[in-house]
This record gives sequence, structure tokens and C-alpha cells, in this order.
Amino acid sequence: MLESVLKLAPTVLTKFGAVKFRSQTNLLNFYNCFFAGVLVSIFECLHDGDVISDDAFFAWEACEDVAESEGKGVAISSTIKFFTLLCEVEDESDEENDN
Repeated sequence: MLESVLKLAPTVLTKFGAVKFRSQTNLLNFYNCFFAGVLVSIFECLHDGDVISDDAFFAWEACEDVAESEGKGVAISSTIKFFTLLCEVEDESDEENDN
């Protein structure tokens, strides 16, 4: 299903963007915000469904492999809130285990 949505996104966004935005720069900013939100939703679904572990998310965030770095800066920036919440949940879990 996600693949179908992603295939349709450029067409829908271009039509919407052509009406709403006057400059290509503004349209690119819109795309960036839209897809950043999609990435956060994907991460949340993968986490909530126990598809990907907390450790794997943290390993991905910390990975500095150049071969995997293209676009990662934007991805990290758009998922800061997700990782912050993940850290908070892990901290709370550690505190409960200590008691």
C-alpha cells in the first residue's frame, strides 16, 4: 500500500503545488515538509508494530557509513522528535527496571 501511495504522491503534490505555490523554491520546501512527515509516520508504524527494535533505530541514527549517508541528514532532521520520544521511553523503562 505504501508503494502505491508513494507512486501517486508526485502527481498529487505537483497538481496541488502548482496551484498553491508561486515559486519552485516554495514548492520544494513544501515537498520537504510533506515527506519529512511521511518518514516520521513510517518510523512510528515500524516501531509501534514491533517491526524494528529501538536498538536498530538507534544504530541507524548513529551509523556514519558514507555509503548510507545520502539524504540521511534530512532524514535525521525530520525524525528528531521521534528519536527524542524514543529516548524518553527508553529512559522511563530503565528507571522502572531499576526499581
